[in-house]
Amino acid sequence: MATNPITSLGSALNAAKVDRAVQAPGKGFELGQAVTDGITNVNETMMQAQKVSEEYMTKGTHDIHEVVIALEQADLSFRYLTQVRNKVIEAYNDIMRIQV
Repeated sequence: MATNPITSLGSALNAAKVDRAVQAPGKGFELGQAVTDGITNVNETMMQAQKVSEEYMTKGTHDIHEVVIALEQADLSFRYLTQVRNKVIEAYNDIMRIQV
């Protein structure tokens, strides 16, 4: 039985930041691309969890604990993404309240 490490939006953001720094030393960190990469990562985690649970129900190729771990990873990734979204919205609202 092989276990996969838990991937999250934070690791995707860090990886995107490192990749951008290596690829374009004169260019700054691109938040939009990092967010897109994070959303893509969460989506892939959720699709993998769905695939594992479907294979468990139809073919029986996975143990129940593998299914539960995959589902929990997807849930944790989604909750983390939701919290990042909430923080971005909160920061935006704070900036909009600043009087110039």
